[in-house]
Amino acid sequence: MKITIPSLVVLMLVAPNPATAQEEVPWQQGDFPAEEFLARWDKLFRGIGENAVAVVQGAPATTGFLYPRQTNEFYYLSGIETPGSYLVLDGRSRTVTLYEL
Repeated sequence: MKITIPSLVVLMLVAPNPATAQEEVPWQQGDFPAEEFLARWDKLFRGIGENAVAVVQGAPATTGFLYPRQTNEFYYLSGIETPGSYLVLDGRSRTVTLYEL
């Protein structure tokens, strides 16, 4: 089968582009690498000590057509934009847990 240039152009215009067809999910943010978050958490763990737990509340859940904006602190520690989320950093076990609505 011979493909001509005009038919190839039409095929490229009609065929879906997989890179633009995929939705971006919140945990696949591209602003910071994972190592950056580990360093930030380590700094926070050193600040709160071994006998404390830090709970960071994200932006509240919105209703209607309002576009939510995540709080700076929450985004700095998690990279998550989902409203209604909480981040728990346990100094005793040095674990980080994300709770999303």
